[in-house]
Amino acid sequence: VFEPVRRAYLTFPVPLEIFLPEAPLPEDAQVAYLVGKQPEHSGVWREIFVYRARRVVHVYRIESYGRRFYRSVEYTSDARFCLRDMQPSYGHRSDLWPEWERHGAGHPYTVLDSRLALSAVITREWRVEANLSLGTETY
Repeated sequence: VFEPVRRAYLTFPVPLEIFLPEAPLPEDAQVAYLVGKQPEHSGVWREIFVYRARRVVHVYRIESYGRRFYRSVEYTSDARFCLRDMQPSYGHRSDLWPEWERHGAGHPYTVLDSRLALSAVITREWRVEANLSLGTETY
């Protein structure tokens, strides 16, 4: 399930280093969790989920917002099973879609617009009446 995606997207321009779990997955495992890192870009990590039953691969970019880390989906091999509204390509094609990517959307090496990648830390002081924790709250 993962190999066609790896060959098509994760080897160019720079191969993504894929880290596997230390313990082998059971034979009946339905989900595989992998971590990827671009060697030339420090701090850029990818989480890869491979679902056996649906034959779907989701690639997430790990992003920092306000000192917290969040997943942002960059690629899915089947947009019908993605939790983000992603549109498969509908442009002109010289060839048919590969069978494994008929409903694929996005690209694992998406470059985000710098205006969208801003980060902020929001705090609420303990003196605010709506603050029930009686301490500084950080969002």
